Amino acid sequence: MECTDRILLCGYTGAVSIERKEDIMRSVVLHATVRLLPMLQQVCSGMKLYGLLTLVQQDTDICRQLFVPGSFTKVDADFLVKTLSPVLSENSTMRRQRESRVVNFLQDFVQDVEDEEEGKNNTEEMPEEETKDENDKEARNISDPPINVAPLSHAGI
Repeated sequence: MECTDRILLCGYTGAVSIERKEDIMRSVVLHATVRLLPMLQQVCSGMKLYGLLTLVQQDTDICRQLFVPGSFTKVDADFLVKTLSPVLSENSTMRRQRESRVVNFLQDFVQDVEDEEEGKNNTEEMPEEETKDENDKEARNISDPPINVAPLSHAGI
C-alpha cells in the first residue's frame, strides 16, 4: 500500500502534498487516537477488575517495564528474588516456616532451571572434544557439587 493510500485511509480528504503536511499529520494522529483509545479504555477497565490499575498508578516506575517495549529485563533467579517481596506471617510461627520454605524452594527451582538452560547452551557451543568429555563424566556418574543458594532475606517484612 502506498503512502497516499494510507493517508486517505486515515480520513484525510484534502490534496496530498508537502504544503498540507500539518493537516495530514493532524488527521493521522486523530485517526490513531480514535482507533486506539477504546482499546486502551478496555484494557484499563479489565485491569480495574483485578485491582491492577491502582497498582500501576501507584508504582509507575516498577510497572513501566511491563508496558514499554524493550525495557523488560530477562527474568532469572536474581530478578525474581529482587522483585519478589512476599507478605509472610508472623515470625516464629509454623506458617511462617512453611511460607519461607516455599519461597526458598521457588528460588532454588528457578536457579536450577536457569543452570540447566546455561548447561544446554554451553554444551551446544562447546567444541566436539569438550562435549565428549562431558558425556564421559555423565557415563561415569561424576557430577559437579551442588550449588548452594543463599536463603532469602525477609528483613523489613
